[in-house]
Amino acid sequence: MNCKDTIDEHDAEKAAIDKARKSIEEQSRHAQKAHAEKPAELRLLEKSITSIQPTIDTINNLLLSFSFRGFKLTKAVEEENYKIVRTDGSDAKESLSEGEKTFITFLYFFQLFKGSNSDSDTVTDRVGAIDDPVSSLDSDILFIVSSLIKILCQEVRDNNTHVKQVLVLTHSGYFHKEVTFSSKRGRGGKMRRSHSGPCRRVTR
Repeated sequence: MNCKDTIDEHDAEKAAIDKARKSIEEQSRHAQKAHAEKPAELRLLEKSITSIQPTIDTINNLLLSFSFRGFKLTKAVEEENYKIVRTDGSDAKESLSEGEKTFITFLYFFQLFKGSNSDSDTVTDRVGAIDDPVSSLDSDILFIVSSLIKILCQEVRDNNTHVKQVLVLTHSGYFHKEVTFSSKRGRGGKMRRSHSGPCRRVTR
């Protein structure tokens, strides 16, 4: 009995199966390699959020947007720290007023809302508490602080941030008036229902 045709057909099927198996194994290796690279990619993305340079850039851009020229931030020799300098580049560490110290502390705290202070941490949902941030501030800086808090509150209302609620405490009537002013308030001074909930102001 001539089995050549049967053997040739078997060999052809086996070759096709072997080719398919090798293709699947190759795809599997690529998938495993891609999966192994994901943690490194995630760490790079987290680093872009949590590293000091984006914070420096964001704070400096905020200061410029409000035409503030008192100081700016630069990266210190130690890569994980920043330095406060005057517009002429001189170190502002020893010349900062109490109001400026309060202001830069608030700015860093404000940016920390947006991310994390560690490369290994992930950005999680949070509630923000801002306790009387206007001590020793002049009127120009107070306006900037109240404007930034209102921006943050609007992001919370728009569900465009990891901050889910903001608590603002103050004993300053002027600051309370500034931070609660909104053109979106209806008659009677209350926010429309669609905008209520995420932000709370407490006057002490």
